[in-house]
Amino acid sequence: MNKLLYIFHMLLLLLCCMSLLSCFEKRKGEINISVNKKNAEIFVNGKRKGIIYDKNISLTLTEGDHKIEIIKHSDDGEWVYKSEKNVYIGAETSSNIDIDLKRFPSTKRQIREDKEKRDRQKFLSELADRNSGEKQRDKDFIAYKNGTVFDVRRNLMWPSESYNSCISWENAKKYCEDYNGGGYSDWRMPSIEELSHLYSEDRKQNCLECEHGKCSMRDNCHITTDLINLSHNKIWTLNTFTSEKGDFFICFICFTYWHHSFKQHYPTDYDYGWCCSVLPVRKVMKAKSFGD
Repeated sequence: MNKLLYIFHMLLLLLCCMSLLSCFEKRKGEINISVNKKNAEIFVNGKRKGIIYDKNISLTLTEGDHKIEIIKHSDDGEWVYKSEKNVYIGAETSSNIDIDLKRFPSTKRQIREDKEKRDRQKFLSELADRNSGEKQRDKDFIAYKNGTVFDVRRNLMWPSESYNSCISWENAKKYCEDYNGGGYSDWRMPSIEELSHLYSEDRKQNCLECEHGKCSMRDNCHITTDLINLSHNKIWTLNTFTSEKGDFFICFICFTYWHHSFKQHYPTDYDYGWCCSVLPVRKVMKAKSFGD
């Protein structure tokens, strides 16, 4: 009898202990997480929980506040996509959250960009010394005291002023090839693409507009920087083509409203109605472009 009573007391004590433990056991809830990148790692409160293979994952977490972090590295190691969100998990509940990963440069990319920036600043300093010092800056353009203007973004150097009169296409081409502004001898006639970087609908300056022999000064040259002055609204380009009939066409750019026009070329007959000027250009080969 005493033995049976002992066993009964022990069972009762065990049941009490189990009941007491259940009171202290933390309650849990479920959270469903959707992200905008596949194969991203997920961390909860700083601990790695796995990989989100298909943009969705479900986790069971204890009741309370949690910090969710999602991280994904690009295959080339250039970028890190990451985001974090603080969430509250309720007991015996199920919730859904969307996390949008933002792109950031990786440490590898940041180190390289910092080096390129230092190299770039060194190059610009040396370029300023070679061109008698800086005079003025305007966004991506730097004017030097020797009358040249450097487009930092595209590594192109321009004169601060275009040729100041109408000029035929042949003479414009020769003018560019003979031009020695800033002490450089590698100037040439610009292309449509190169001149397109100088056009800006938001900015304008005074220049001559000539149509059919009549010229007038108008505030209608839409050029992206005040560091370069255009004498005329039409500028010759090196772009040409020959038709199937063998006719040779030359091209100019109009800065009044952006367009390029090809006209049939008559070498012995210069038409004043197409009064165009020219703006030489040269490529600064040793520069490293940035900001693209």
